[in-house]
Amino acid sequence: MKAFYIPVGLLALILGFSLWSGRYVELRTQHWSALLEEIDGLAGQEDWEQAGQKLDEAYADWNDSQTFFHIIMDHNELDEAEGLFAGAFAVCREEDGADFHTLLAQLRVLEEEDPQLRVEWNEGLGEIRVHLMGEVQLEVLSRLMERRYPPAE
Repeated sequence: MKAFYIPVGLLALILGFSLWSGRYVELRTQHWSALLEEIDGLAGQEDWEQAGQKLDEAYADWNDSQTFFHIIMDHNELDEAEGLFAGAFAVCREEDGADFHTLLAQLRVLEEEDPQLRVEWNEGLGEIRVHLMGEVQLEVLSRLMERRYPPAE
């Protein structure tokens, strides 16, 4: 009977750690979700400076937990979260005030006219990707964008 105390104790210890780590992940996720909702609200009000500061705080908090999450989670999930943070930083730090949705709409119009042009919007990363056939097409696209949609002065 005494031979079972050590294995049962180890199993109880593993179960306790599993329950604790599950609860820890749940609490951290709720905390980050609340922070990101707050940041989203600030972005909706176009308070980019405050949103950027809150995003810095959220990322610092996320980064403090990285080592633990690397131990218990799949790296692809962590890479996806890093990509989402990178996209959010790109949107918050956009200095020229470009409206991504307007730019995307303009590129979509050109995409309909030119079958060799392919435009993709990656919402998770907050980026627009334009697939071109080469440098000549890039030059033509640049001139066409400048002519049709001149930059506001």
